[in-house]
Amino acid sequence: MEVRPEAVAEWVKLPADERPRLIDCREEDELAICQIAGNEWYPLGLFPGVREKLKARNERGVVVYCHHGVRSLRATHFLRSIGVENAFSMSGGIEEWAARIDPEMSRLLRNAPRHVAGIAKSDFVFLRRPHLKSC
Repeated sequence: MEVRPEAVAEWVKLPADERPRLIDCREEDELAICQIAGNEWYPLGLFPGVREKLKARNERGVVVYCHHGVRSLRATHFLRSIGVENAFSMSGGIEEWAARIDPEMSRLLRNAPRHVAGIAKSDFVFLRRPHLKSC
């Protein structure tokens, strides 16, 4: 269900009509920081509403990526549930891509402020809870 960034790096070198579709399922503010050239952008939360677009042109396969690979795994499960059997998640997400393939790429920072409503912040912001003393 997962493919390594090294395999994806080889595929993106292929002519556009020969390579798998590459879908970035992150949010818009993340996309502005960094992305892999040649991707299509569909935030994970929009997948149900664009299912027909996602089902189209998948004969060469579909690779989905996010920040660390968690959302892209969910996206891959969704794609397979609607009949896209050759859908895969890029393991480690764009963070792993930046570390292994493109070290010059801008990277998302942990603890960076997130200002987009409705997004689960747990993927990016680690909040400290105040220590609760027992009575």
